[in-house]
Amino acid sequence: MDGPEARKQGQSTTAARSAPRRRDRPLHTTRPISGAGWTRAEAACYVTDAAGSQDPYWKPTGRLVRIDRDTAEGIVLAGDLPAPNAIAFTAAYDGLGVSHNTGNQIDYLSLSADGRKVQTAHPAVHVSAGVGQVDSLAVDAAGNTYVGLHNRATVLVYRPDGELTATIAAPGKDGVSSATNIAIRPDTTEGYMTVSGKDGGFIYGFTALADGVRQSNGG
Repeated sequence: MDGPEARKQGQSTTAARSAPRRRDRPLHTTRPISGAGWTRAEAACYVTDAAGSQDPYWKPTGRLVRIDRDTAEGIVLAGDLPAPNAIAFTAAYDGLGVSHNTGNQIDYLSLSADGRKVQTAHPAVHVSAGVGQVDSLAVDAAGNTYVGLHNRATVLVYRPDGELTATIAAPGKDGVSSATNIAIRPDTTEGYMTVSGKDGGFIYGFTALADGVRQSNGG
């Protein structure tokens, strides 16, 4: 089902972002950190090392890392990933989805009770994005996953069973080509997406399929 076109909020903006520094891979200086998420119970931070999104491009060398709240210790939960980007937890925080920028898929990983180990992992959604690449993730109260795309100004919405249920597209007349951040206001269906392209950057509004929750914020 196609969703309505996104509604533009505010004026056009442009911004320059400096390229992240490249180094070897000790945990405290990991290469481009992309997605990040905090668990509610243990307050640990989970981040992705987006290696493979830049030179050497395409090689599956990315990682999912857990950083302890009290000790700041980093533990690699998964490696050899194809440019992992965003993270989205389940409502119970017992598992998470990870988007892969050069793999165009979203993996589901179930976690141990203490969150320090991956119990199981499998590809949950294979995204047919054409020229686009999966970027940010956000979830709503019903468990729907919103997937922002790089090189395509569109957000794809998948049900918990993996079925594509909606497509939210930015109007082409605004000269935009990517939709790389998503947020849904908690306890409402007010959704927002950042889009960018040759004409600058914009924020568009859309109506989500269900209310926003704590995890309804993906970058």
